This record gives sequence, C-alpha cells and structure tokens, in this order.
Amino acid sequence: MTITKQKNRRIILGALFVNAFCCGGVYAWSVFSGSLAEYRNWDYGQVTLAYSLMSLMLSFFGIAGGKILDRFGPKKLMLAASVMWGGGWFLTGCVGQLWQLYLVFGIMTAVGSGLAYNPSITTAVRWYPDKKGFASGLITGATGLSSLVVAPVANMLLERYNVSVAFRIVGAAFLLLMFCASLLTDTPEPGWAPEGCDAGGKTSGASTVKDFTWKEMFGDRRFYLIWLAFLGGCVSGLMLIGHASTIGKEVAGISSGEAALLVGIMAVANFLGRMLMGALSDKIGRYQTILISLAASTVGMVVLSQAKGFGIFVTALILLCVCFGGVLSVFPNIVSENFGLKNMGINYGIVFTAYGIAALIGPMTASAVKNSSGSYNMAFIIAGIFAAAAFVLVFVIYRMAKKK
Repeated sequence: MTITKQKNRRIILGALFVNAFCCGGVYAWSVFSGSLAEYRNWDYGQVTLAYSLMSLMLSFFGIAGGKILDRFGPKKLMLAASVMWGGGWFLTGCVGQLWQLYLVFGIMTAVGSGLAYNPSITTAVRWYPDKKGFASGLITGATGLSSLVVAPVANMLLERYNVSVAFRIVGAAFLLLMFCASLLTDTPEPGWAPEGCDAGGKTSGASTVKDFTWKEMFGDRRFYLIWLAFLGGCVSGLMLIGHASTIGKEVAGISSGEAALLVGIMAVANFLGRMLMGALSDKIGRYQTILISLAASTVGMVVLSQAKGFGIFVTALILLCVCFGGVLSVFPNIVSENFGLKNMGINYGIVFTAYGIAALIGPMTASAVKNSSGSYNMAFIIAGIFAAAAFVLVFVIYRMAKKK
C-alpha cells in the first residue's frame, strides 16, 4: 500500500495544484470589481472593501482549515472548500445589496480559500518530505499563475455577458474543477516516507524534528520571530499587488494598456519566484534562500523609490515579485522544520495570519503616503525597512537553529 501511494503522489500533487490554481483566481478580482460597481451602481470603494475583507478573513480561516486537515484529512476538507469557494463566486453574481456581497465574497470565499490554500501546501509537503521546497513552490506558484488565465477569461466573459453572468460562469468552473480534483487527494499514512528518506525529509537514520502542538508552538520564542519575519517579508509584495497599475502610471508613466501587461509580468515573476526559490531552498537551505530574497527585496524597494524610467521600474518590479514568491514558498517549510510536520496544518495556519495583517499594512501604507505626500516614494522606503527587519529576524532564527 505504501508503494501504491508513493506512485500516486504526483497525481495528488497535481490535484492540489488545481485547487491552489482556482484559489489564485482572486488575483483577477480587479477585472471584475469596476464592472460590478458600475452594473450595481455601487461606490467603487465599497466594492473593493469586499476584497480587503476576504484577504483579511482568509488568513484566519486558514487556522480552521489546518485544524480540520489534521483531524479529517484533505479529501473532505477540499470538497467543502470547493463548494464554499466556487459557490461564493457564483453567488456574487446573484447579490443585489452590498451586505450580501460582503457575506458571499468577503466571508464565504474566504472560508473556501482558507480551507483549501494552506492545507494544500501542508498536504503537498507531507507527500514530498524529500523535496519540500519544490512541493510548496509548485502549490504556491499555482496561485500566482492563476491570474494569467483567469484575467483574460474574465475579460472575454465581460465582453459577451454582464458581470453578474460572468461571476456565475467563473464560480461554476471553480466549483467543478476543485470538486473533481478533491476526489483525487489523499494523505500519507503516519510515518510514511519515500525510499531513503524519513517523514521529516532526512536521510534514513538522521534525527527528526519534534512535532509541536500549537500550544507548544506558542511557548517557543521562535514562533514569534517567524511570525514577525513573515509579516515583514509580505508587506512589500502585497503593497505592489494592491497598487501596481497606479504605481506604474506614476513612476514609469505607463498607459492603461501597459498596466494590463504589467499585471501579466508580475504574475509570471511571482510564479517563477515561488517555483525557483522553493527549489533553490532544497539545494542551499531554507534560511539562506529567504535571506537572499529579503536582502534583494530591501534593495529593490530602495531602487523603486528612485526609479524614473520604464526599464528600471519593470526590472525592480520583477525582482520584487520573484522575492515575494520566494517568501511565500519557503516559509511553510521553515515552519515545518522548526515545529514538525504532524501539526503543520494548524501551525502554519496560525503563522499565515501574518499575511492577513500584511495585506492591510502594505496597501494601506501606500494609499496613506500617496494621499499625504502625492508620491509613493516614502511608501517604498517603509516597505524596504519592513524587508530589512525581516532579514534581521530570519538571521536570528537561523543562528538559533544552528545552535539547536
């Protein structure tokens, strides 16, 4: 039975990729939001609040997803997630009042994504203890790649139908794809590992990491350092995602058409960052990879604050998106290698709340600085400081790990 499961782990990884890909459709929200506001005659700021609410709630529902995963396994969890995620998008096409939008898109889809995203990473890492960086990079990369497909499909639908119908079609597609993929998911048996490797990802005979419960994790100072470092590492990337088009128009003087192209460039860079940095971390180590990412992010933000032309702007943006992808793909493995794989579902779900806070700090800082000074330059410097602080924290964690 172990041999059969080992052969099937590629199929399971593919199914998890599909689930994460569908969850990444949220990055195409901006394609729908303007049309929705116009169609329902709502204020655009009130509509975008649904996205902010979803981003915040996602990180907290990820804790519940991790707990359910550890208790019931991925199949039941993913099936429920497919209904909540796809159903949330479908019902968004049926809403007639703002409170309904906040309920179905702000809350319902957050539940679906929380049940699917982090548990997909955890399950993938459990199947690939020998290639944790590759597995987490592939799953997190799926979300970054999604907007390249979903955004043009959404544009095509909006040209043929109204936004209400477009939401329903996309929601039905998400539900069907995730439901079918979920039927293929499974979890390895306790203690399972590929040949020549133990469940902790070590070669046979090597020592393994103690499995911390979430309560024990709270009693370890490494958790607080990791949480703060993850927060600092996410701020710059989320700031750029939230304001990329506006920043591009101001800094590089790009047109609306070029801004759409910019979104695609960012998606590719983000995907490559998650894949390449994840794989790199398998080769040179998790901490070394993260330190490179954070150092480059710090430099990239300083360069962005001084950028005047399109070439420098795009180069800095690509660098920052690659580094942001690295942060998202490597941190799950830092959590597992400090606190074990057994309870990684809930443990990483708790650490992931830092992403939700960063999703507020990054975009809100950019907006506040732009409104007060008329420029994004100081916001870039602030984001660079966050990345530099995260670098210091990761270095401290690295030194602690070496001592242990």
